[in-house]
Amino acid sequence: MTRSTLAFTLAVAIAAAVPTLGLVSPSLAQTVSAEDTRDVTGTTWTGPAAWVGGETRTWTLSFRADGVLAYSYNGNAYDNGRWLQRDRLVIFHTNDYFAVYTGTLEPNAREFSGAMFNVRGDEGAFRFRLAQ
Repeated sequence: MTRSTLAFTLAVAIAAAVPTLGLVSPSLAQTVSAEDTRDVTGTTWTGPAAWVGGETRTWTLSFRADGVLAYSYNGNAYDNGRWLQRDRLVIFHTNDYFAVYTGTLEPNAREFSGAMFNVRGDEGAFRFRLAQ
């Protein structure tokens, strides 16, 4: 199994099993209408992300049209991530698969929350709000 296939499989398998850290909304199973689904291309999101047992940091994500994820946290900016979206499910990775993130857009399409996992086996959660 390739690294990208493993990361994608892991992200999809974990998407529903993430009630960690109180950052993930319990409304993930709600019915989706066309108005609830937002294409994240060209949007910017900001909010908290935390590894279990670690400190919470504020992130900013920009989903570029070329599939690149530009992101920043701790005062550092990066553009080495990739992303994909299927309806409300959004999966992205940072730093050549150092960490994989999977989450769903909330029904109001202005919030996005989910789980994160890294190569060391750490788990965490995030919750972002639309910034633009």
